[in-house]
Amino acid sequence: MFISVHVKVDAAVLEAVIGKVPETEAYIASQGAADTALNAKMVVPIRTGNLWSSIDYETEGGKSIVTAAAYYALYVEMGTYKMAAQPYMRPGLESVDWETIAGQAFANIGL
Repeated sequence: MFISVHVKVDAAVLEAVIGKVPETEAYIASQGAADTALNAKMVVPIRTGNLWSSIDYETEGGKSIVTAAAYYALYVEMGTYKMAAQPYMRPGLESVDWETIAGQAFANIGL
């Protein structure tokens, strides 16, 4: 028994989709960064609110970065010899729903 499969590729559709890949990548990066920052803010320990308010993200050229600008941000995330770690950035990243974000990105380009 043989199974025969025929696939027809419309070059115009393929080129249109490929042309939208950069904007799709930028969308995924931006949305992932926004969700990471939001999730980090939900779990960061709040004493004065300075660390919480310093968590932000920016997107440029399809790349995104999430930052916590308080000078002690790393100490809270990683801990010190005097203080246990209270991670917020790693859990913020780990709780991003990448499947949903990618699904939305592909829906935006018609896939």
